[in-house]
Amino acid sequence: MENQSNKKEQALLRPHSIDGIQEYDNKLPLWWVYLFYATIIFGVIYMLRFHVWDGDSLVDEWRADTLAIEELRESKAPHSPSEGDAATPEDLEEGKEVYASTCASCHGEKAQGVVGPNLTDDYWLHGTGTPSDIENAVLKGIPEMGMPAWESVLGAKKVQQVVSFVVTLSGTNPEGAKAPQGTQYASQTSANTASTDPQDIAEGKGLYDTNCASCHREDAGGLVGPNLVDDYWLHGGSPEQITSSIASGIPEKGMISWAPILGPKKISAIVSYLISIQGSSPTSPKAPEGSK
Repeated sequence: MENQSNKKEQALLRPHSIDGIQEYDNKLPLWWVYLFYATIIFGVIYMLRFHVWDGDSLVDEWRADTLAIEELRESKAPHSPSEGDAATPEDLEEGKEVYASTCASCHGEKAQGVVGPNLTDDYWLHGTGTPSDIENAVLKGIPEMGMPAWESVLGAKKVQQVVSFVVTLSGTNPEGAKAPQGTQYASQTSANTASTDPQDIAEGKGLYDTNCASCHREDAGGLVGPNLVDDYWLHGGSPEQITSSIASGIPEKGMISWAPILGPKKISAIVSYLISIQGSSPTSPKAPEGSK
């Protein structure tokens, strides 16, 4: 038996010898052989894709992935409510609650000013009253005035929401408002004049249909809200007055402030559209309200 084993080993021995050392002629394991063949196939495909067919290199793919990550991070990052930004009703409601719990003690329940300044007029101590300036003041605080930095307490999202709510209070003129402080700047929620540009009017019509028609009807003849094409107005019919009504809202009539939802540019487009349809003849218009 031992002789047969020795003969088998002798048959497997390769004939050459190095330094008196011989090796067996064993077959490689199949898994190793298949893995070796797979690396050859992979190498051929890699060469064709990147050197023959001019495919994206690993660097190109890395750059594309990095760009996608940055875009995703930017889309999820809170941002300040500036012109054209849209604050949802949920954002405004949350901002109102945050204001009541953290800001009202110094600025008053209606932002009329107590220890802190009046936030509803056009006078500002820090910045020009733009949403970004207001947000910066809330985030970093005004240490010399005793106002703490709220960024670490509220977080960027809640700061953005409370700023959106504060913007809606502009021009509300609450009772007992504190005397103006700082420098007067043009209201951030108003526009100067109505545009006659057909493109602006067309944009205004689209915005009106989406946001206003449910209360004033598609032809602006009035429904829950008043007729907007006759000569009678409850809150003024000049472009500036219409803009102010839309931007600040008419709370006692149930009309919300559209300033933080639409922004000045879109409000201006709606006003341009309304001015363009003055004197039109809607179907079944609502009876006149207000003064002529």
